Amino acid sequence: MLRKMALVLVIGLLAACGQRGTITIDPVARQFGATEPVFVGTQRAFDPQTGTFGSLRSKTLSFARLDISIPPDRELGEIRWPRKGAEPNPQTDFLTEDQIIFPDAAAFRKNLRKEMKSGKPISNQALIFVHGFNNTFAEGTYRIAQLSHDLDLPRVTVHYSWPSAGQALGYVHDRD
Repeated sequence: MLRKMALVLVIGLLAACGQRGTITIDPVARQFGATEPVFVGTQRAFDPQTGTFGSLRSKTLSFARLDISIPPDRELGEIRWPRKGAEPNPQTDFLTEDQIIFPDAAAFRKNLRKEMKSGKPISNQALIFVHGFNNTFAEGTYRIAQLSHDLDLPRVTVHYSWPSAGQALGYVHDRD
């Protein structure tokens, strides 16, 4: 019994150390998969090194739109990340085709309203997704894009991404 508990603990710790998904911007992905636009409101700080939002907190609310490429070669419910050091594969990997950072809430609302009136989703309806504990910005954004696509949700998708540390041991950071 003690051995089984130790094995479960070791596996859990190794899983917590595994590679986490990141936003990979690749405009070429548009040619391969379906595109799911995801509108984002976040209190995460923008990280100029990665070109997207990180885990640090921001005192201001930022707004963006990410066009996510859903790869054609995958199982329903599955999200595949580009492998570190390898070229991203638009046939199998979730990628971001485009990222628009809005200068203010008014520009965000205007773009959101335009998307809601486009005729694609049900008029004036949005699905708002708030990720859970231990999620990176990419994980939350790609998960709601995957759900919206796989469930064929006929609504505009909005993701609120709060500044989670994105670490199994980051509960205190996330709670605060």
